[in-house]
Amino acid sequence: SLCPPCAAGSISNVTGAFTCTGCGAGQYQSLPGQSVCVDCESGKYNSVAGRSGCQLCDPGRYTSVNGSNGCTDCAAGTYQNLPGASVCLPCATGSYNGATRQSSCALCSPGSFANVTGLQQCYACAAGSAQSSNGKSSCDLCAAGSYMSLPGQLACVLCARGFAVNVNGSIECDQCGAGTYAAVPGSLTCDPCPLGTASSGVGVASCQACDVGTSANVTGSTVCTSCPSGSYQSQQGQSACELCAAGTYMTGTGAALCTPCDAGTISAVNGSTICDPCVSGSVQSASGASACYNCSAGTFAGITGMKVCDACPVGTYNNITGATVCSPCTPGTYQNTPGSVECVECAAGEYNPATGSTGCLACKAGTYANSTGSQECANCVAGKYQSLPASTSCVDCPVGTASASEGLVQCVACAAGTYTGVNGTLACLPCPAGSSQPQSGQSSCIACAAGTYSDGSGLKQCIACGTGKYS
Repeated sequence: SLCPPCAAGSISNVTGAFTCTGCGAGQYQSLPGQSVCVDCESGKYNSVAGRSGCQLCDPGRYTSVNGSNGCTDCAAGTYQNLPGASVCLPCATGSYNGATRQSSCALCSPGSFANVTGLQQCYACAAGSAQSSNGKSSCDLCAAGSYMSLPGQLACVLCARGFAVNVNGSIECDQCGAGTYAAVPGSLTCDPCPLGTASSGVGVASCQACDVGTSANVTGSTVCTSCPSGSYQSQQGQSACELCAAGTYMTGTGAALCTPCDAGTISAVNGSTICDPCVSGSVQSASGASACYNCSAGTFAGITGMKVCDACPVGTYNNITGATVCSPCTPGTYQNTPGSVECVECAAGEYNPATGSTGCLACKAGTYANSTGSQECANCVAGKYQSLPASTSCVDCPVGTASASEGLVQCVACAAGTYTGVNGTLACLPCPAGSSQPQSGQSSCIACAAGTYSDGSGLKQCIACGTGKYS
């Protein structure tokens, strides 16, 4: 009979064989009657002899050579999702595989990344970065205004108020320095304190408004400056101090208000540190004044810093404004009313020999003053008299009287034997010859009667004619 062919999975490679030999592990023969076995191709294996075919490597395993009797597990960091593979694939970026014989890779979790293929584990995001998504090949740098001090974080943290950072990838925020602030979270930069504010501390969210009496005239101030002398500030948060208005002053610093000048003093310009006393001749009765006013006529201010003008005392006057003294009334004048602008002349019949008088004197009897403003009274001249005081003229001596002296209060009656027949006679006349006058104060003489005579020597009586004579 004929020799039967070897069955599939076995061969006979010699003549005269009485048996067939099974293909070894890693080989196969799918056809009967063959003399050689075939190696399993890569990706396939055969672990037992006498097989007519090879098995595919399971997913997660591979064989890269022909004639394999088994498959190799994919190493950590690699995978194979198909059966019959000759190679394993590296895990793609953004994924990893920490175990062998895996058919897939796991995505990197948030906070980690894989920037190369074939990783067994993902890298933690470095400080200064974060990643909020799965399967990323890189982490995102913290944006300016945020930071992250720890590795492996899902998100960056905004800079707190009072802190800022203006670069990406920061692990911490910078503290705002003195004179600066950051009002909102996530600030890129610290802002300088605005005008009228200041900050001496660090890491502040807001600057402090300058208090009353202070100001800050530049941005970024660390302290507010006290208002200098002559200025003030009544409101908070101001960039400048105000000059004290005219009529006020401030000697010290840091004032919230200026002080009104006291009565008797003024400040004429803005920004005064002191008030000036009103000069002599001027006054100010109100407080907070910027000017003094001159004393009116009839008043004066003899010293500085007076509140009111003084009235000129009696006996004095002043007819100008701004006077520092009053003038005494001159001789021949007087003033008995305070605050007068002129002196009054003495009336006719009166006089005043002194300065600064409050009244005039009446001319004494025997004197007179016939005009106003007399400094002295004149004596009645010889031939005249005045018996009354305060007279403006003298009276002629009447007939029968005479006055040889000045300043008489009455005339002298002509003595018996004399006479005067006209007014204003300085001396009485003796009765002429042939007459006499037995009485005094007569204006004429009496003719001698018959039988009598007078020789002209001012006889009081005529003389009787002697014996042997007649008249």
